[in-house]
Amino acid sequence: MEGLRTTVSHRPAARLLAAWVALVIATLTGPLASSARAASIPATTNAVRSTMSLIYQQPWVESSAGIRLRLGINSPLPTSRLGLKVILYSEATTRDAFEATLHGAEPASEVPIDSVPAGGTIPLSGIDHGGKVDLHLPVDTGSSSGGSTSSPVLSLDCTTYCPGVYPLEFVLFDTELGTQLASLTTYLVYAPPQRGALKLDVAMVLPLGYQPALGANGTSLLGNRRLNALTAMGNVLDAFAPGTLSVAVHGQLLAALAHDRHAAARGVVARLAHALGGTTPSEQLVAAPFSAVDPTALAHAGLGAEVATQFGVSRRVDSSTLGLEPPPSPAVNTSPLGPAGLRALAAAGAHELVVPAASLAGPTPTTTTVTPYRLSPSSPDAGSLVFAADAGLGARFDATTRDAALAAEQLLAELAVVYFEQPFLSTRRAVVVAPSTDGPNASFLREVGAGLQNSPLLNGVDLDTLFELYHNDRHLPSTHLTNEEPTGAPSATAIAAARSELADLERIVPGSPAITIPVEESVLVGESARFNTSRRTAYLGAPAHALDLVARSLSLGGIHTVTLTARSGSVPITVSSQYHYPLDLVMHVRSTDLTFPGGTHFAIHLAGPRPFQTVRIPVRTLTSGVTTLQVTLRGPNGSPILEEGQLSIRSTALSGVAVALSIGALTVLAIWWTRSFRRRRRAGRSQARSDLAAT
Repeated sequence: MEGLRTTVSHRPAARLLAAWVALVIATLTGPLASSARAASIPATTNAVRSTMSLIYQQPWVESSAGIRLRLGINSPLPTSRLGLKVILYSEATTRDAFEATLHGAEPASEVPIDSVPAGGTIPLSGIDHGGKVDLHLPVDTGSSSGGSTSSPVLSLDCTTYCPGVYPLEFVLFDTELGTQLASLTTYLVYAPPQRGALKLDVAMVLPLGYQPALGANGTSLLGNRRLNALTAMGNVLDAFAPGTLSVAVHGQLLAALAHDRHAAARGVVARLAHALGGTTPSEQLVAAPFSAVDPTALAHAGLGAEVATQFGVSRRVDSSTLGLEPPPSPAVNTSPLGPAGLRALAAAGAHELVVPAASLAGPTPTTTTVTPYRLSPSSPDAGSLVFAADAGLGARFDATTRDAALAAEQLLAELAVVYFEQPFLSTRRAVVVAPSTDGPNASFLREVGAGLQNSPLLNGVDLDTLFELYHNDRHLPSTHLTNEEPTGAPSATAIAAARSELADLERIVPGSPAITIPVEESVLVGESARFNTSRRTAYLGAPAHALDLVARSLSLGGIHTVTLTARSGSVPITVSSQYHYPLDLVMHVRSTDLTFPGGTHFAIHLAGPRPFQTVRIPVRTLTSGVTTLQVTLRGPNGSPILEEGQLSIRSTALSGVAVALSIGALTVLAIWWTRSFRRRRRAGRSQARSDLAAT
């Protein structure tokens, strides 16, 4: 038995050996050896290229009318040589047994109970040109097979209780050589109507935006491939009946779609808005953080408040793009959740949660958990409802495009196994399927939605309905969360620095959401649990990069030598900007030889692109001569320096001290001159009297 889709192959050496043996036999025995060769030689290289896939299957068999399927056959052999064998195995009664069948193993409890056609194969000579073959296999609960070669009857070989999940293997043969070419295993889910039986409630969560869609510069990373996948996903939302699907959209995906200029991006937004919003939404939008963060890791890093910010910004984006805002509960957490993360989610308003089953303490149940838990009194959010997301069921969402129908059938069949674990339980049961990856293949989702709509065993519900069913149930089991330490926690220092720079930017560029919102969104994406250090650094550097753009747009005019002829005056300084948004700045001035009667801080508002503002700074000189005036531009509240410069001031005015010294010097000089004059005058008079006496 094979898994999703397999082909029979051999090692190259074995193939060469077989070919050599065939050549020797043909040489020695000629045509007479052909029949022996056909019986003994294994599959040729043709077998390597033969494949088989499931295109469509009726998921539920409710009567002897049986099962209808469509297989895709791809083989280089002529259709006249192709035949198909169908093998029915005993019921897979446990999840472990079912899991083994997915990988080609056969548990001890599983044995072939029927093989049709008996002693031969179904001829595929009627296969169409596209390689598709339609099969109809009636079902009998007896022990004998029958029917025609083209439509053989499958026997369940049961006598008391026949409903269950039966592995069903299809094997493609080369009928001429009798060799197996390919095989695949699907499931026959026999579920005749049972009056009064309660169906298994299934809450299916469709995750969108788990992978980063926004670049560090705020631009969309969505290429044509992802846009096409999202378009296909939006188109199949109607495959689910209204109220049977919950969609968890990370806000960063919606932001990327809003920033993307392709028409396909606008189409995806319109389709999601139609399905999730409007007067009669078909599906439920549930709360999700802006990016795929790990609340426990953030809380352990001292960043628990960032969790509430993540949810708040995501709701803002939901409102602006889809026209609706989901309540904070219920919420889906795909990463392991510990008590610290639970406390952060509760602060964000999320009190009804879907978490990985491994996050819940207690013994491993022997059967699938089919009810929620109440958090024990010792838990941070005691009494809240928590559902365990089934990891095995969520893994089916990783289907490839080629195997989408088979993967969908495997998911539906495994859900049926969960139902048959306790088919006669008189109370409601429910499971939550919440993958931890981006949305699945659209074809897979379409098949699952159609299967849930028509299921006699399963009842699709959204998370709101599911939690409401158990909201007043006081008999639910109690549990608490594990205390495992998270790994890969973001740097609290780096995020705190980015937040501080973002706050500076918001003060510098007030009322400009076109600038600040993309920067904040980059910081939130940088908190994603999926990033390594280098990639996280690129996102957290967005605020610093935005501040650098502001700084490079600024210039200081009037930076030259200013001459003051008086002790007091004013110095003109012009600030100009090439930034396309208004700026609020503060000019700081300082000098060791000047005083500033009007203060050293001056508010500046630049109103638009290419604006300027001239500020006249009142100054008073302390000395004459040349001094330096230092000028810096910052944001409000002392943000880092954006621009700086200096100018020289030459003072030609005399200071009071200089005047006093000059007057003193002149006074001394005048006294000295007066005394000297009187002394010379007295000396002249004495000389004149002496000369007169001599004559």
